[in-house]
Amino acid sequence: MPINYINNVPNFGILDTNAVLTTPWSSLNQVEQGFEVKIAIAKSSTNSPGLAVGDMVFSATDPFDLTTGRPSRIGWLSADGTQNNTNWVLIPNEQQLFQAFTIDETGLWGNDLLAVTGDDRPLTTLTNLNIWRVHSRTNIQLVTNISALHLEGALTVPGLSKYGPWAGKFLTADEDQNLIFAVSTNGTVATFSTPSISADVFAIVPTNQDLYCVEFDESNSDQSNLLKLPREFLRRYVGDILVCQGGENAPAHPIIFIVRWNLTLNQFDIVQSLDLLTWLPSSDFIFFEKVAFAPISMPAL
Repeated sequence: MPINYINNVPNFGILDTNAVLTTPWSSLNQVEQGFEVKIAIAKSSTNSPGLAVGDMVFSATDPFDLTTGRPSRIGWLSADGTQNNTNWVLIPNEQQLFQAFTIDETGLWGNDLLAVTGDDRPLTTLTNLNIWRVHSRTNIQLVTNISALHLEGALTVPGLSKYGPWAGKFLTADEDQNLIFAVSTNGTVATFSTPSISADVFAIVPTNQDLYCVEFDESNSDQSNLLKLPREFLRRYVGDILVCQGGENAPAHPIIFIVRWNLTLNQFDIVQSLDLLTWLPSSDFIFFEKVAFAPISMPAL
């Protein structure tokens, strides 16, 4: 997991099943991208970019790259943390930072790596932001571009009718405009207005896994907490789409939403919402960056 976003200090650590942080897990210390480093971890050896199970890709482009004309970069870190390549994938024509990754597990996107670009702070005007599809290190396809203030979140949705118009699509969002975008494999984009949700992260609720939420206190950047949402709470929502609202857009709170397609009414329903500040002191500076499922179950403090 990312533990620092600046150079000259270890960028990544690893939490074991007892919630003990091992750092430095990797000696890599050359990663700097604004205030957030985005990652994705290969869960299956069937992914087409050739990643081994446990390998991680991460955003490796810092803001200075974009002013000097250096290509945008995706980095790679081996599963054991001993090997890395900050130039694993180069995209010469990309002028924005990477804001989200996902490795397709549906097969509908060829088990490829998909990358979303944006800016580390919301843009002040609508800008064409890109969705890239990485078949291999040297075979990279521009899927589409989306006019937005900010793009974040990445998920490929299984092609099942229970997901309605999101079935088989790639999801990303503009959390500053409360919009969710569903992208088809041919690059067609459908836009969904979500006034109640400022989406930051998407996931399919898996079977028998806890959800871990990284709390970031902007008023105290040296202190972060890890919150666990137990699998027992999520059991009735297995297979549903989970959407996390980070909480940056005041007065919004960090909230976990469970979203389900209503076949009868032909609409998406919020079937559950959980305000995460219920367990933390109320603050205008507490955000959740990011959330992830894991089969391990770390003990509570």
